[in-house]
Order: sequence, then structure tokens, then C-alpha cells
Amino acid sequence: GGRAGGEVGYRVRYDVRVGAGTRLWFVTEGILGRQIARDPFLERIGVVVLDEFHERHLQGDVALGVIRALQESVRPDLKLAVMSATLETDRLAAYLGADGRVITSEGRAHPVRVDYDPGREGEPLPARVRAAVTRLLEERFDEGDVLVFLPGAREIQRTAEALEALARELDLDLVALHGDLPLEAQQRAIRRGPRRKVVLATNVAETALTIEGVTAVVDSGLARINRFDARRGINALRLAPVSRASADQRAGRAGRTAPGRCVRLWSQTAQLERRDADVPEVRRLDLAGTLLELRAWGLETPGAFRWLDPPERGAVERALTLLRQLGAVEGASGELSDLGRRMLDLGVEPRLARILVESERRGCAAEGALVAALASERDICLEARAFGRPAAPHAAGPSDLLLRAELFEEAARRGFDAAACRALDLEPRAVRAVERARRQLERRLGAGPPAVGGADAVLRCTLAGFPDRVARRRAPGSARALMVGNTGVMLGEESVVREAELFVAVELEGGERRARGEARVRLASAVERGWLREAFPASLGRSVETVFDPERERVVERRRLSFEDLVLEEAVSADVDRAAAGEVLSLAARRDPRRAARVGDTEEALLLRLTFLGRWLPELGVPNDVEAVLADAVSSLCQGRRSFAEVRAQDLRGAILGGLSYAQRQALEREAPSHLRLPGGRMAEIVYERDKPPAAAARIQEVFGLTATPRLAAGRVALVLQLLAPNRRPVQITDDLASFWRNTYPEVRKQLRGRYPKHAWPEDPAG
Repeated sequence: GGRAGGEVGYRVRYDVRVGAGTRLWFVTEGILGRQIARDPFLERIGVVVLDEFHERHLQGDVALGVIRALQESVRPDLKLAVMSATLETDRLAAYLGADGRVITSEGRAHPVRVDYDPGREGEPLPARVRAAVTRLLEERFDEGDVLVFLPGAREIQRTAEALEALARELDLDLVALHGDLPLEAQQRAIRRGPRRKVVLATNVAETALTIEGVTAVVDSGLARINRFDARRGINALRLAPVSRASADQRAGRAGRTAPGRCVRLWSQTAQLERRDADVPEVRRLDLAGTLLELRAWGLETPGAFRWLDPPERGAVERALTLLRQLGAVEGASGELSDLGRRMLDLGVEPRLARILVESERRGCAAEGALVAALASERDICLEARAFGRPAAPHAAGPSDLLLRAELFEEAARRGFDAAACRALDLEPRAVRAVERARRQLERRLGAGPPAVGGADAVLRCTLAGFPDRVARRRAPGSARALMVGNTGVMLGEESVVREAELFVAVELEGGERRARGEARVRLASAVERGWLREAFPASLGRSVETVFDPERERVVERRRLSFEDLVLEEAVSADVDRAAAGEVLSLAARRDPRRAARVGDTEEALLLRLTFLGRWLPELGVPNDVEAVLADAVSSLCQGRRSFAEVRAQDLRGAILGGLSYAQRQALEREAPSHLRLPGGRMAEIVYERDKPPAAAARIQEVFGLTATPRLAAGRVALVLQLLAPNRRPVQITDDLASFWRNTYPEVRKQLRGRYPKHAWPEDPAG
């Protein structure tokens, strides 16, 4: 018998009904979040009830964590009740601690028969719903109402059109139920009427409302679920299959008052492939707005917050970076800025709030609200969304959003008539959605100072909301560009931003292989360099670096002007201080020493000797990794030099030997010599190979007088001798010369004497 705004009141996004005597407040989770930011201790609140908690909205999770923190610190008197239709109560009770109690109310449920009807592939959803509703009504199992679950208002309207003839034929009352309807229309859907009803509803009817008289459900299995939209950088509703838990909830609506029926418009196989339960929003939404509210509440780091389900670390880091770029928090301290407080007051996504604050400051609040609405809602251009190109060619311009704003204003002058919208190649429903969003956003803004800059002011407002999306063309006139974060992007053919060197990528789509994997920019808005300096001075920086240029193979000095990590200007000079250049060149050479220096046969042979020495005489301390020896040698040649060309002109062999101690060099010549002196005085080259013993080749007569196999590495390794005939072809390979002279030589001598009678073939070659 009371009235709204008396003892019981409510506060929702765009409506307030409370009074001085209001004690019981019904509020949305978003309103509660902003109240916590304004009143961190909830000093005037005695009890908080979180209803429908199983939906796991991000704001609900935050409210739960904040209230638990208050209960455990400054507000032990604060009471908390968490209500849910389906929930893992044990886990939540454990989170609530010793004070948590579980109270279960089973209620009354009647059996519901569930049928699956996947329909024909490619058949439109309205036609499938009409077939299912017709079947249920023809079976006449009772006279109850039918509840149809659809993803959104657009599908509800199309399905209503498909059911109109059936409704007239059977005298049915077709009613819609979704969150954008006036209260009277929603009440009409909920209450029992004089005629049998078919209620076309979104998932608002899944658990939050009881619709009297429903005994049959038709479930499309789809819903628009809020998740982070990487294309726009904000949270947005996207069409997705519902989980099995949600499907069970929907089916249960048919069994509230009597046995019921449910027809699911998918197959049993598809049912098994669905998720068990919906993913909590904390795991699928952008967290920037939430972290901004928590910062206002006094939380220093997100890691200190007691989440029921902690968010992914990457999502937290991305959100904190965006808040810093938007100026909502101070860069060094992370403290909430005055700008951040104003953004919080607006109660919208941080990007949109930043656009609105800038438009408020520049006196173009109405234009800013329209731009924010266009950036956040689906594209109003009919052909652009359907075919990836404009319906008619547009002249080059500064912004795709400005073009859409002009088309929107023309549609407004024509009263948003559907036919007029289509004549402008606009999608009527998208236009109306933008108009609703524009009105809501504009109501939140003040008038501000007189407008300055005209279209430029609107472009600056767009930049304010997308500082992390600033991109620079790779070349004048090119569609390819590089965006902040070192992301390659490609302007879509439909974009009118064809000339500006700098632009913000308002909407992105994933790249395709033919486009080198670069993201495609569907909506862009031009930026001037001076605007960056004015709006984000802390993000601009000049740097002077001495770096190695891999293409020139030399050290250069690079002077850059950058916005975040996006290079706006760059000048390169080869006139670099030699001492500084040597250090940089040395680091580059170490990464690829064989490219930096000229490693010839002589140097390779030396490195193989060192490998042999390090393996067989480890006590000498020669490194096992000769590539490291080479890197050290090449690095030493870089000192005072600027390029690889200068390094290649140096004595690499001398540098390698210079890195050895005196004892190591002496051992190298003695225990791993490059040549073997033969009895006749000739020096035979010793060949060292990896994983093979060293070897030398000589004509057999040159070895006469050598009684035993030479040994290397302090006698630990026998030298392999390849003994050659006078024609230099091998006749024997041996690492035991004494055995050869004794056992094999007599037979070899006999053969060679016959072939080469003019050569001396002594019986005792060792004599």
C-alpha cells in the first residue's frame, strides 16, 4: 500500500525514486558500485542483499569482495545476504568464512519434458520459432501460455512479425519482454491476461521474473552476452550459445505451476558441447571501469582484492595501462586523478567517459555524446556492416565517425523513419539504438564553455577516448599503418580517412592471411600531431639512441619522437662516437659472430684445434665452447669501430690467439700442432674434425724412418696417418705405424715395387 519513493525506493541508471524516509533501496549493481566509490564505508547502510548472484556479474563480484573487506575491518556490523537460484553454495560459504550460513528453499517444481528440434540448416530463427510454437499449440497438452527465449529486441520484433498470422488465427496475445520496454509493457507480459499469451523474451525472464501461467517454453539457446570487444576496446553484447545451466533454468520456467514442455532449437549433440555454466564476467570483460571504482574505494593494487574468482593477470595489466593512458590515474603513483573522478561520476565505460569529459571541456557535449554513442553501438551504415564497403563512395574525409554523425543527423531530421534511414543506407534499428545511447549520454553532461574548433573539437574528443589506438601510416597514401603497441593495421577500403598521416583506429577487425595478418580498421578518425602534445604530453617523448642497424651492418645514432611506443619522427646519423659505437657493435657481433667477422679456412682450422685441445686436455682451461671463443675474439675487434666491414678487415686469427694465455698458446702448438714434420723435412698438414681423430696424409716414402705413430694431446690421442702411393692414392690408413711396418708393409712393398720399379722400396723402412 505504499508508493515508490516512500519507505521503499529505487535507483537505476536513469531513474531515481527515493525520499527522506526511504529505508529499503532497490539498486542495480552498477549503482551500488558507484555508491561504494563515493561512500567507501557504506556508513548509512545496515544490510546489503545481492540477488541473482549466480549470474556472476562483474559488479556483483566486486560488491561481494568490498563488503567482505568492510566486514573484516571497519564495518563488522554490516550484514550481507547472497541470493541465487543456482549456485555452488559450498564454495561461496567457504569464501564468506565462519559467519556464512547456507539457507536452502527448494520451492515446488513440476516435471518438464524436454525435446530437441535443431531444424533445417540455414533456416531463419523466426521461422524455426514459429514452427515450434505451432507444434506446441497443436498438441493442446494444456491451455497455458508459451514463453519463447530469444537473444534480443531485434530478434523479438522479427519473431513477432513471423507469428502475427498464427496469433490472429488462434486469438493469441503476442507480447514482448526485454529490459528496454516501459514498465507497463513489462507488467503486461508478466501478468496473466484474458487470452492465451506467447511471451517473446530475452534472458531477463530466465530467473529474475516469474511469468504467471507459463507451461511451455521454446528456447532459441542464444543470448547476447556481455564480453570484452577487442574491436572497439570496450565491453559489448555479443551473440553466443547459453550454457547448460542457463538452458536448464529456462526449461524450468515451464514447470512452475504445472507439468510443462520445453522445445530446444538445437540438437542433443550440441547440448553436450555447451559449457556447464556461464563464465563469470570477471573472466570475460574489460576491467578498466571496475579497477577505476576500486581505486576510488581505496584499493592500491588489484592483487590485494579478495576476488571470488580472480581475473586473469593480462586483463588486469591491460586495464591498468588503459587507465594510465586515459589520464584516469596518475602515471607514477597510480592515484586517482581529478579527471578519473569525473569519469567515475559519468558512470559509463572509461573510454566513453573520457570522450564525454573532453566534449564537456570543449563545449561540444551534444556532439561528443553522439560520437561516443556511434563508437559504442553497432555500425549504423547498412552496407558497410554487411559487405565491408560503403553503399556509395564517399569523398575522403577526416573521420568515419563524423561521416556517420552527418548521416545520423540527416536521419534525425527525417524523424528516424525506417524508409528514410534505408534511403541513406542506414540500418534503422542501429540508428535508433544510437539515438537512445546519445540521449542517455547527453543527459549526464554539463554545458561547458562555448564550443571551439568545430569538427576539430569532435576529432580531439575521439582521440581522448582512444590514445592506445593511435596509428601512423607506413608511407604517404598507404593503407598500411603501425599502431601503438607495435601492432600492424590496415585501413579498410570503406574508410574515408585516406590522407591523414595519423589516425585513431576506432574499430578493428582481425586480419586475414592475405593481409599479412594485420588487423583491419573499419572506423578511423584523423589526428594531428599537435593534438597529441596537448592531450597527452606525458605520452610524448624524445630519445637519442646509439643502435646497431642490421640492414647497414653498422652502428647509427637514432633520434626519435614517439607517442607511447609509436615512432612519429626519426632521424638517423652514421657519425657516432667510436667508443660508444664499439660497445653497441660488440653486442651485435656477439649475437652473430660469424656474420660480423670473416671466418675463413685458417680461422676454422684454428677453432677445430682449440676444440680438440679443450676436449683432451681440460686441465688447460680452454673453453669447450669454441663459438664463445670466437664471439670473444670478434667482440675484441669491435672496440673503437663502427661497422662489421671494419671488423672484417681485422686479423681474426690473431684475436683468437690473443684471447689465450701464454701456457694455452704453447700447449696449442705442442699438443695440437697444425703440421707434422716428416723424416724428410716436409711439413704435412694435420686435419682436425669434430668427433674424429686428427689425421695427416703423406706418401709412404716420406714416412720411411718413422718407426711409431705420432701422438698428440700429451700422448693421449694417436694421429691417424693416411699413407699414399706415388700417385697420391691411399694404400693404407693406420693409427699404429709399427704394426703396419711389421705386418702389412711387406705385402704393400711387393705390390708397389711392381708398379713403381724406379722408386726405392727398402725391406726395412724404419732403418
